[in-house]
Amino acid sequence: MPSEQPASKAAPPAEMRIGVAFLARGFHPSWQHAFQRFVTSYKNFPTGIPHRLYVIYKGYHDAEHLAEGQSCFADLPHTEIHTDDSGFDIGCYQRAARDMREELVCFLNTKSEVLCANWLRNLAKHLARPGVGLVGNTGSYESLHYKIPTIPQFPNPHIRTNAFLIRRTLFTGIAARFDIRTKTDGWMFESGPDGLSRQVVREGLQLLVVGRAGKAYESSSWPESNTYRTANAAPLIGDDTYREFLAGDPVFRRDEAAITWGTPAEEAQVRASYTGRPETEQRDSLSRTLIEKPPRPLKRFVRALIKRAHSPA
Repeated sequence: MPSEQPASKAAPPAEMRIGVAFLARGFHPSWQHAFQRFVTSYKNFPTGIPHRLYVIYKGYHDAEHLAEGQSCFADLPHTEIHTDDSGFDIGCYQRAARDMREELVCFLNTKSEVLCANWLRNLAKHLARPGVGLVGNTGSYESLHYKIPTIPQFPNPHIRTNAFLIRRTLFTGIAARFDIRTKTDGWMFESGPDGLSRQVVREGLQLLVVGRAGKAYESSSWPESNTYRTANAAPLIGDDTYREFLAGDPVFRRDEAAITWGTPAEEAQVRASYTGRPETEQRDSLSRTLIEKPPRPLKRFVRALIKRAHSPA
């Protein structure tokens, strides 16, 4: 049955049915914590508008593992969608959209955590505006041109696909042009020259980011939305990138803000500082990298210090 919650006067017309799909990926390293985090947040913060909740069960070892995953949603009315673990998040959304029958579809990834009430109503009321084609929880100017030359250079405005709402027919039409097999395919879908955001704009439609107060922002004003990589970011829905930014040290936050909202010169300076560094370090501050994965020379140095400290004088 649809999971219905009170609608406001600002809600879209009643005939615009909404499907919300949460991706419950069983192969996620902390899947139980992630599932429970979403369920708790979904219960705590009413959506403010009628909708049907779907849970997409993707990537499980066996029937027992799947049953454990399903138990996390046992007391939450929802419709199940089952798929294999191929295609990353976007490939999964492609397949799920074919099973959803609502006019509007909202996709949330495994790392999603609802952070405020009326989040879905606020997304939906802006998608209902004439000329709007895609609304997101967060947007970004970030460019992966430094690793994928065909991606447009910074600034590269696009809606992040961690949480977004779109008309189902528009989404399926655009998604059908992609064969998602690798991470690069997923990045191209999100922010490439023919990706979701740019295809929506080519249809003559707007991209909007919606802030926690319910206000919508056009792409030129996304830094002002205070939803992503800003000092006091307050998005509708949190994810790992949001949490990592909050937990990062000042250098990390400065660099992440620069490659997201800075000037082209600032972005280039940060990217240049990454040159020659291992890929695992390119999106972390030095202090975070040393804590989580110290380079081998440092490990040897630390072992030598410990050995020396315990050696007889």
